[in-house]
Amino acid sequence: MRNIGFAVVGCGTVSGYGHLPAIEALEGAKLVAVVDIDQERLKEVVKKYPQARPFTDYREALRLGEVDVVVVATLPSSHAEITLDSLRADKHVLVEKPPAMNVQECEAIVREAERVGRLCAVDFDLRYHPAFFQIREQYRKGRIGKLRAMRIIFDWYGADHRDPKRGREERLMREGSIMFGEGIHFIDMVRWITGSEFGKICCVGTNIQGYANPDHMVLISVMEDGTIVNIETSHGYGFASKDATMDRQVDLIGQYGVIKWTAEKGLIRVYGRDRTVEMDAPDVKKFVPLYKDLLESVREGKIAPNLPTIYDGYQALKVVEEADRVVTRIGFRNH
Repeated sequence: MRNIGFAVVGCGTVSGYGHLPAIEALEGAKLVAVVDIDQERLKEVVKKYPQARPFTDYREALRLGEVDVVVVATLPSSHAEITLDSLRADKHVLVEKPPAMNVQECEAIVREAERVGRLCAVDFDLRYHPAFFQIREQYRKGRIGKLRAMRIIFDWYGADHRDPKRGREERLMREGSIMFGEGIHFIDMVRWITGSEFGKICCVGTNIQGYANPDHMVLISVMEDGTIVNIETSHGYGFASKDATMDRQVDLIGQYGVIKWTAEKGLIRVYGRDRTVEMDAPDVKKFVPLYKDLLESVREGKIAPNLPTIYDGYQALKVVEEADRVVTRIGFRNH
């Protein structure tokens, strides 16, 4: 069986720790091409992955017959254009979140993927995070009965004054709000765990670091199945403090109990009706399982059950767009 060929467009931070090592580690996958507009960065990538052909223009990589899948890991403002060009070149696509700058762009991707009959997946990699995968499993097993409420808090300091990658963070914050750049992960997670869609949305935000877009936001909604949802996400949480600090936790509140995960402890506790169960759940991102599902989906022509598609990206982006609209309407404090 022939290897599935990959081209990675955008070789920055996420590709460095996630996409490139996952492709390299996966049996049946071959890294054919790497693309980046930064020639110095491209040279460093090729040193590590000498089998890959380097390009500064992604269109050249699209001409390669050995490329089956294009990974789009650039800044969000270029996601839609590169994704559409890749689909039109008869390639499958894995695009980083958010998949587009707005719902209209995302709708165009959905239509094009359907027209050409190619898979377009979105890198909502938290579906493969050990903690969140286990949380969903425990809930689906009925450990806490019917879900009544869900609370997600992911507050951290982003790229602060201690971080040499602060420039990356500033570029991302210029592209959109924290809900657009980060919170979309948790919107997808809520949809994935509940199997339901968001209803009416209330959202507030503030600006801690002085960006043009809010870097701390709180979203509240009632899902179509009646579950109350609260998502708080921040890149300004203690960003200027002497010591870095974070607050990351997930709570599922059911009719019979609670499933609780805290990143600091790396534990899930299931507080059931009859007993409390504790299990390890380290806070680590997992790209290889996502790529296994992607590879299987490309080979079989059938989407793996947990693989997030462009439709999931579209649904999540609709929620983000409404949250940003609400925050803009009521205003947010810009320091």
